[in-house]
Amino acid sequence: MARSGPATPVPEGFLSGTGFLTISRTDEELSLVGPTDAVTEHRRLLDKIESGWTTFKVQGPFAFDETGIVAALSRALAEAEIGIFVISTYDTDYILVKKENAQAATRAWRADGHAITVFERD
Repeated sequence: MARSGPATPVPEGFLSGTGFLTISRTDEELSLVGPTDAVTEHRRLLDKIESGWTTFKVQGPFAFDETGIVAALSRALAEAEIGIFVISTYDTDYILVKKENAQAATRAWRADGHAITVFERD
């Protein structure tokens, strides 16, 4: 994942990569999330790059009126003292945890009754 200033252009070709890729722009920043190779390829445009994340996909799609899904998953990790980075798409949610916490996250979710499959490792 990476960040840069809000006026930074989206790196040409970033979205042509494979795997989970997302771009967010706000008045404060441009954020890119994707495999390390896809991000570091554009390092000259980026202020900060952080690698070493595992991406878990919440099996969707979910109706917009279904509530508490991310709350339940994040609560289990909060109780295990595992930090998260959450991204939502139209159909589902993705929860990223640091690679060194991936097994602990899986154990915490399973202990809380959730079925877990790793979606993508950085």
